[in-house]
Amino acid sequence: MKSILKFTAFFLIAMFVFAFCKKEKDLQQTKPPVANAGVDQTIILPLDSAQHSTAVVQI
Repeated sequence: MKSILKFTAFFLIAMFVFAFCKKEKDLQQTKPPVANAGVDQTIILPLDSAQHSTAVVQI
Protein backbone atom coordinates (compact mmCIF):
# COMPACT_ATOMS: atom_id res chain seq x y z
CA MET A 1 0.00 0.00 0.00
CA LYS A 2 2.89 2.36 0.75
CA SER A 3 4.37 1.82 -2.71
CA ILE A 4 1.10 2.81 -4.37
CA LEU A 5 0.94 5.94 -2.23
CA LYS A 6 4.56 6.84 -3.09
CA PHE A 7 3.94 6.28 -6.79
CA THR A 8 0.78 8.41 -6.70
CA ALA A 9 2.57 11.23 -4.89
CA PHE A 10 5.49 11.08 -7.34
CA PHE A 11 3.12 11.05 -10.30
CA LEU A 12 1.15 14.05 -9.03
CA ILE A 13 4.31 16.05 -8.35
CA ALA A 14 5.72 15.16 -11.78
CA MET A 15 2.50 16.22 -13.50
CA PHE A 16 2.45 19.49 -11.53
CA VAL A 17 6.04 20.29 -12.52
CA PHE A 18 5.40 19.35 -16.15
CA ALA A 19 2.26 21.50 -16.33
CA PHE A 20 3.80 24.66 -14.88
CA CYS A 21 7.33 24.55 -16.34
CA LYS A 22 6.71 25.68 -19.90
CA LYS A 23 9.24 27.31 -22.19
CA GLU A 24 8.67 30.71 -23.73
CA LYS A 25 6.99 30.41 -27.10
CA ASP A 26 7.97 33.86 -28.42
CA LEU A 27 11.34 33.14 -30.05
CA GLN A 28 11.25 36.25 -32.27
CA GLN A 29 12.39 38.47 -29.40
CA THR A 30 15.40 36.30 -28.58
CA LYS A 31 18.53 38.21 -29.58
CA PRO A 32 22.16 37.10 -29.47
CA PRO A 33 24.42 38.82 -26.93
CA VAL A 34 26.48 41.78 -28.10
CA ALA A 35 30.00 42.36 -26.80
CA ASN A 36 31.46 45.86 -26.80
CA ALA A 37 35.21 45.55 -26.21
CA GLY A 38 36.08 49.14 -27.09
CA VAL A 39 38.31 50.41 -29.87
CA ASP A 40 40.85 48.18 -31.60
CA GLN A 41 44.37 48.19 -30.17
CA THR A 42 47.68 47.30 -31.81
CA ILE A 43 50.55 45.82 -29.84
CA ILE A 44 54.15 45.66 -31.03
CA LEU A 45 56.20 42.64 -30.02
CA PRO A 46 60.00 42.84 -29.77
CA LEU A 47 61.98 41.26 -32.58
CA ASP A 48 64.78 40.09 -30.31
CA SER A 49 63.74 38.20 -27.24
CA ALA A 50 65.37 35.80 -24.82
CA GLN A 51 63.91 32.93 -22.88
CA HIS A 52 64.38 33.61 -19.17
CA SER A 53 63.17 30.32 -17.76
CA THR A 54 63.40 26.65 -18.61
CA ALA A 55 60.95 23.83 -18.27
CA VAL A 56 62.01 20.56 -16.70
CA VAL A 57 60.04 17.44 -17.53
CA GLN A 58 60.66 14.32 -15.48
CA ILE A 59 59.36 10.98 -16.68
